[in-house]
Amino acid sequence: MLAQLIREAARTDPDAGQAAVLFGTVTAEEPPEIKVEDRLVLRGDRLIVPDTLKKREQVIRFGEEERTVTLCPGLKAGDRVALVRAGEFFVAAGPLGAWQ
Repeated sequence: MLAQLIREAARTDPDAGQAAVLFGTVTAEEPPEIKVEDRLVLRGDRLIVPDTLKKREQVIRFGEEERTVTLCPGLKAGDRVALVRAGEFFVAAGPLGAWQ
């Protein structure tokens, strides 16, 4: 899925044949915003966040009891993330986690 998003983003820009990897910090969760160094803030249409990086919850019922289970916590403010640049678009490739 991530590779498909990158290919689609690259098709929109003829100079996008060379993808670049950048690193940034999540500054806002909803809507997502990522700051790359002190020069660039990504948000809106230029920032593509795959569904696998978005917060997902599921309600589970046990008889009469209901509980909400977090399947994916999503990106949080302060997370360091890897980004792939494809033309004018940036695809969040995932949090760096232990690699920070």
